[in-house]
Amino acid sequence: MNFVRRRRNRSAAPANDRQPQPPQHPNGKELVPRPPEQPKPESLRKSAGEDLEALLSDPHELCCPVTLDLFKEPVNASDGFTYERQAIETIIQRQGCSPNTREPLSGQLVPNHEKKAEVQAYRVKRAGICLDMAILQKTTGNYIVANQLMERAVALNGGNATIYARWISLLEAMSWHGKALVLKFFLAEAYQEQDQKDTAMKVYDELLEQYQMPQPMKLPWVLFNGGLEKFDMETPGNVACVMARPILLHVIVADKLLPLIKARGDASGYKKLLLRVSETTIRFPDTVTYSGARVEALLTNAIGYLGPDDHLWNLLAQLQLLMGKAPQAGSSYVNAARCCGMAGGKEGGG
Repeated sequence: MNFVRRRRNRSAAPANDRQPQPPQHPNGKELVPRPPEQPKPESLRKSAGEDLEALLSDPHELCCPVTLDLFKEPVNASDGFTYERQAIETIIQRQGCSPNTREPLSGQLVPNHEKKAEVQAYRVKRAGICLDMAILQKTTGNYIVANQLMERAVALNGGNATIYARWISLLEAMSWHGKALVLKFFLAEAYQEQDQKDTAMKVYDELLEQYQMPQPMKLPWVLFNGGLEKFDMETPGNVACVMARPILLHVIVADKLLPLIKARGDASGYKKLLLRVSETTIRFPDTVTYSGARVEALLTNAIGYLGPDDHLWNLLAQLQLLMGKAPQAGSSYVNAARCCGMAGGKEGGG
């Protein structure tokens, strides 16, 4: 038997880099069909990026040509174009001419109900797509993109308890605990709007239990700087945090939880939470600067709700003295302050 030695193709790739070839039939046909070629990772990333870019942008025909944002109150102007009402009213007052034709504009604006309905339908549909895509991205571990899509969904169609709960779960998986904490307040408010007050109370109770250590820890700065009312849900990324005692958070939670406890007629639970918050605030005078006024209001409201109570009077006196204020509630109030052995117990004009 003669053996033929084949020359090695030195330009070929090394053996360990060669792709395995399917078995061949003697006539040259493959015995096993080749699987379809899979897209390269770069193609996948490009496709995902294009999809994300599309989801994060809006059709120009649904946006005001002045603000470039989705219409909220679209109106037709005398130049035949549709604008956001507030934007075109400002232009008419300042310039008086069309931003498209440069012709003079009359003050007559006609609501474009058809465009408004079209935008609303788009918001609902696109928000649903963003939520579905966010869930998919989370399952693949792409948390940053998933968070962008959650922000986009809420910006498009607002939030509800279901959306906030999903978003909180995502943020906690990302270790963005600051933003997750802020969203828990919105989650509780959403439950209240859905008349699920017991569930809202459960959210607040979990916050009290989760942040009960006395030592300072990282808490969202927005809680103490402007409050939740000024928090912009569309702000990208995590929220800035500062080192603060958890009692500051407890005071904010109590301010929202106490009215719910009162509505249930639970005077005992009401007083228990109030005493817990008030006594801890007084124990850490460095927190009075941020929470003193709020705790003072809580104690004042509690005295009106629960009636005269020596313990509450005592706490209120101590707190006001720490705030640098003279007691103003009458002789019994001042006596309570003096019993504490604290200076400044002068009787005010009560």
